[in-house]
Amino acid sequence: MSKIVVETQGLTKEFDGLYAVNGLSLKINESEIFGLLGPNGAGKTTTVRLLTGMLEPSSGNASVLGLNSVTQSNQIRERVGILTETPSLYQRLSVRDNLDFFAKVHDIPKEERDLTIKNLVKQFDIADKENEAAGKLSKGMRQKVAIARAIIHSP
Repeated sequence: MSKIVVETQGLTKEFDGLYAVNGLSLKINESEIFGLLGPNGAGKTTTVRLLTGMLEPSSGNASVLGLNSVTQSNQIRERVGILTETPSLYQRLSVRDNLDFFAKVHDIPKEERDLTIKNLVKQFDIADKENEAAGKLSKGMRQKVAIARAIIHSP
C-alpha cells in the first residue's frame, strides 16, 4: 500500500476577490510522479507556496509528508527542495557565495557546507563558474545553480 506524501482538501487561496487556487483536493502517493500544468496565472506556484507554508490558505488544508502546511511549515521546508520557474539567486553573489548562503540558511555546519558545495559544483559541472556572479551566467547555468541550491540541504 502506497503512503500518501501530499494531500490537500479544499485548498483555496484568494487575493482581493480573485482565486489563485480554488478548492483543490488531491492525494499524491510516495514514488508517484505528479505535475502541475497550466498557463501563467493558473495557480501552480501559489499551490507550491501553500504546500510549503510560504503562504497560508484562505480555506482548506494541506499536508506534506504528514506535516501540516500551516503549523509545521518549517519542518516541511527542511525536508523538501523547491525550484520554481524563476530561480531565487542573488545576482551579484558568486555561485559559491550563493550556495554558501543557502547552506547557512539550512544550518549546515561549515565543514559540511564546504564539502557539500564542492560536491554539488562538481556534480552539476559548474566548478569553472564557481567564482562568477550568478547574474552573469547563462540561463541554463543559473538553472543548474538553482537546482544545486534547492537540494543543498539533502531534502
